[in-house]
Amino acid sequence: MLREWTEESERIEVQEKLEYLVEFLSERSSWENPHEYCILEYFPLDKPEPYTPNIYRLCNLVIDTIEDGIIIFSDIEGILEESMYNNTSLPLHQLLVDDIIYIGFKSDNMIVLSLDYGYIMIKY
Repeated sequence: MLREWTEESERIEVQEKLEYLVEFLSERSSWENPHEYCILEYFPLDKPEPYTPNIYRLCNLVIDTIEDGIIIFSDIEGILEESMYNNTSLPLHQLLVDDIIYIGFKSDNMIVLSLDYGYIMIKY
C-alpha cells in the first residue's frame, strides 16, 4: 500500500513540475528577445568509461505538446526537429512522461530532468 501511494505521489509531483516547466519556458520565449539555453545530455549512465555529455545551445526552448504520454520540445531555430531527420536525434526532442523520475529547478539557473536512462541539464 505504501509503495503504491509513493509511486502515485511521485507521478503527481512530476506532472505538477512538468506543468510548471511548460509555463516557465513559454513565459521566457520571445521573438524580439530570444532566450538562449545550454543543454547538457548525459546518456547512458551505465557506460564503463567516463561519459562526455552531448552539449548544444538552443534559443527559445518550449514544450510544443504533451500528448499520449509524449513530450515534444522545440526551439526557434528548429535544431531539435532537424536532428530527427539527420539521424542524430537529440533525446530532448521527444521524451516519454513515464521515463521522467524527477524534475528539479536548481538555484543556479538550471533545470534537471532525471530519466530512467540518463539525465538532461538545461542551463538558462
